[in-house]
Amino acid sequence: MKTRVARLITRFWIRFDHYIKSNTISDEYNYFYRKRLNALGKGVKFYGFIDIINPNKVSIGDNCTLNQGVLIAARESVIIGNNVRISPYTIILTHGLNLLQYPRTHYEKAVKIEDDVWIASQCTILAGVTIGKGSVVAAGAVVNSDVEPYTLVAGVPAKRIKRLDLPIIQ
Repeated sequence: MKTRVARLITRFWIRFDHYIKSNTISDEYNYFYRKRLNALGKGVKFYGFIDIINPNKVSIGDNCTLNQGVLIAARESVIIGNNVRISPYTIILTHGLNLLQYPRTHYEKAVKIEDDVWIASQCTILAGVTIGKGSVVAAGAVVNSDVEPYTLVAGVPAKRIKRLDLPIIQ
């Protein structure tokens, strides 16, 4: 019984410790990434553990938020504009496999996310995509083509749902 209680208490503290760290880790990430990213704007927040492969090819603008489990695999450049929100477990890829050729060949294309974009949880952004200013990508979407400015997209593959004619607060 004592062993079981000790294990439960240990599990609780591990989770609690992770929660505390994930909410205070932003300053540590900013220090680490400021030296390694191509550019890192002011007021950027990293919540939880973020994985950036080839950080020297990634630029992040001012007042952005990246949440737990975000993966940026940057074989080519990734440009993230100002005031961008990237929700948990989103994947941004700059590489892919050409299925129309044999033997299969790899390709690499840049990804650009313009200002005031919200990317909801568990989205996948594929190579060569530009997401226009003020757009929203719904949860679970796979974006394989460009998104027009002020557009809501959803689905697999992501399709335009509606135009967002909301005023932007400056």
